[in-house]
Amino acid sequence: MIRVSADSTCDLSPVLLERFNIAITPLSITVGDKVFKDAVDIRPEDIFRFVGEGKTCVTGAVNVYEYQQHF
Repeated sequence: MIRVSADSTCDLSPVLLERFNIAITPLSITVGDKVFKDAVDIRPEDIFRFVGEGKTCVTGAVNVYEYQQHF
C-alpha cells in the first residue's frame, strides 16, 4: 500500500486529508514552558494569539520515536 505522509506544517484541510488518505505527523510547538502538538493541541489561531501577546513560538521536528510509530 502506498500512502502520502506529511508533517503538520503543510496545513492541509481536513477534506483533503480524508479525500487522499494523507497521514500527518504533528510537529511540536513550544510556547514558554508548554509544548503543544501542532494541529492536535494547538491551532494557527492560537499561535497568532500567542504572537500577538508577545510570546515566542518555537517549532520542533518530529522526534525519531514518533516518526517510527507513524509508520
